[in-house]
Amino acid sequence: MTALVLDDASRTRIAVEQVYTIRSTVATNALAGQLGLELTPGGQIVVTPEQHTNVSGVFAAGDATSLHDHQLSAAMHEGNQAACGANWLLYDADQRGATE
Repeated sequence: MTALVLDDASRTRIAVEQVYTIRSTVATNALAGQLGLELTPGGQIVVTPEQHTNVSGVFAAGDATSLHDHQLSAAMHEGNQAACGANWLLYDADQRGATE
């Protein structure tokens, strides 16, 4: 990309090297509502830093949540956190050690 062309009467052209966009996310949360998950006023799933929801054993990550800034790197981190939490729940009590 070398320029932005505006949609004005003179088709103004602005030279650029990079372009960054910002857009709000629209949460797709029908399943979250059916599961009884707590949602923000914007419809995103409320989670802890470990990606736990208010429903035991249910984790959420990425744009469905409101924890971070909805970038790919944040979504990857949140997905990893959720996977670790879900894996932890699969351990037997003796495998979890004395932390419980």
